[in-house]
Amino acid sequence: MVRFNTNGSTSITGSLTSNGTCDTWLWLKSLTDGIFEDIAFSSPQSITLNICQDINCTTSNLTNNYGVDLSGNTGVTFPTSRAGTTFYWVGSTAGNTKTGTFSTGVNDNWCNPDNWSLTSGVYSGTNSCIPGAQDNVVFDANSFTAGAGTVDLDLLLQSCNGMTWTGIPAGCTMDAGVTTNDRELIIFGSTILNANLDNQFESLITFFAHSATVRTITSNGSNFFGNIDFDYAGWNWTIADDFDMNGEQRADVEFVRGTVNGQLRMIGRSQGAHIQLQLQQLSLMDQRHKTVVKR
Repeated sequence: MVRFNTNGSTSITGSLTSNGTCDTWLWLKSLTDGIFEDIAFSSPQSITLNICQDINCTTSNLTNNYGVDLSGNTGVTFPTSRAGTTFYWVGSTAGNTKTGTFSTGVNDNWCNPDNWSLTSGVYSGTNSCIPGAQDNVVFDANSFTAGAGTVDLDLLLQSCNGMTWTGIPAGCTMDAGVTTNDRELIIFGSTILNANLDNQFESLITFFAHSATVRTITSNGSNFFGNIDFDYAGWNWTIADDFDMNGEQRADVEFVRGTVNGQLRMIGRSQGAHIQLQLQQLSLMDQRHKTVVKR
């Protein structure tokens, strides 16, 4: 991800080379989310398969072929914009040998195209893409017909629009056994977890936005294990039920920008302690507010 400083404009006199693939998404964003960055190119530029947000080209245009227009872009053209779709997890679907054309190996990794399908429960062995910020991801009963499994978020940065866990068997885990804490999952839409999900993701989950739609976070008895950020100026999230932060010393929540609505009941547990924070509404624009669930 390349982030441009919003404390002034950026001038690029040479060529910008940024060409991704649908299994390796590249990002161009402003440094401050929700605030556009002025970029002046000395000549027209062309890139491929980039996710762009809050980029304002003040001189020559930037063409993003097969790219994603998240929001807030001006002077950027998307001649063949990549529309969002729904990816279904098939990493634990019966018959998935994980030896397909674009497989990265026998693993449970998010980055492996062989673990994803555009149809619930259908493993083709030919899928070449993984979800991007514009795509919804679904983990359902057909994702685990070979038995309860795990989903490892192995990339430094993985993202999706909405995330839904539904109808999964008991014993499913997110990130079982992965302990590196420098990774991030960005969720741009609503989130629905499941009581049968053991969320062990220790790194950062950022609830982000790309439209004014109110996003809903529903835990359904599951938990969050690592740090959480809410971050986008002017946009909203609704907490639908208990927001269980069960990550011991890892579980911090930062309200950076935006509005969090509803009866936010954050729970932190450690050595039998049960701590609650009640919050009806929090609205933040530019200041950083950090809530730490202490033990």
